[in-house]
Amino acid sequence: MPMSEKLRIVGLEEHVVLPVLLDAWAKAGVPQIPQLGFGDAPIARRLRDVGEQRLADMDDQGVDVAVLSLATSGVQNLKPADAPEFDGLYATAERLRVQAPFTDVEKAAIGSGNWERLTGHAG
Repeated sequence: MPMSEKLRIVGLEEHVVLPVLLDAWAKAGVPQIPQLGFGDAPIARRLRDVGEQRLADMDDQGVDVAVLSLATSGVQNLKPADAPEFDGLYATAERLRVQAPFTDVEKAAIGSGNWERLTGHAG
């Protein structure tokens, strides 16, 4: 790698909890604890954040790209009938696509339904 190229730092399996998942867990009787994103504890707020604070934390730590994964246990602890459709996922992805400082290629990939801040290559 030439010295002029910047090494990109990728954060893998950065956990996130979406409102649609919190709603499904609450309806299913999953314990409403901060480690799952419920409440106002710092860990709960960080799990729910997919905006400015997450990006600021990434910048502070020198992380260029974060691949977001649903927090444990995702939908595995739900009956199929109780699992969310994830319409909120695409609405959040669209908000990030418009507001976040992504390249045009990254914006297009996020807008197509991929839930990740890409590593710089699409496809």
